[in-house]
This record gives sequence, structure tokens and C-alpha cells, in this order.
Amino acid sequence: MKQLNSGVKHTTWFERDIALNLSFKESGIRAICGILAPVAMAAIHPLWIFYVVPFTVYMYITALSHFCPVKYLWGKLPSHRQRHTSLDWPADQASQIDPTLG
Repeated sequence: MKQLNSGVKHTTWFERDIALNLSFKESGIRAICGILAPVAMAAIHPLWIFYVVPFTVYMYITALSHFCPVKYLWGKLPSHRQRHTSLDWPADQASQIDPTLG
């Protein structure tokens, strides 16, 4: 937080911003998919392009913003959180696996 001479505290907008979760490579792949999907659907049948338009718009928006809400929410699910397990093996069990450890 910044405090100006007037005594009022101001926060900057990026202190509350969500971190970007797509790399440039992933964004490039999404942009290419956004270009190729309508072309492929139009080659199969011209009216099928209407079915791929929502997918294409989603791909473009996520590619340009470098943020995927589906990937963000998927990581927030309890079943997909990374579990940190520590292996506190006693010395006798470690020596059974590798004699140089114990």
C-alpha cells in the first residue's frame, strides 16, 4: 500500500490481480487452434462453423489474456491440490533400500 501526502492509503490494481496461468507457448497453441478450428469445420461442412464459434472465441480470449479460467478452477478443486508428503523413514528401513544411507 502506498501512502500519499494527504494521508490516504491507495492500493494499486495489480496487488489484487490473479496470476496468469498460461505460458506464451500455451497461448500460441490456443491461438493456432482458434484459427484452425473454423477452417477445419468449414472444410467439412459450411454450417458446422456455427458450432465451433464459441470454442474459437474462448480460445482467442484465453490466448490474448494468458489466463484460462477452466485451468484456474481445476487447480482449486480439492482432489487436484498437490499433496506434500514427507518420507520420514527410520534408518533401518533406509539401509534396507540402500546400504549407504544407514
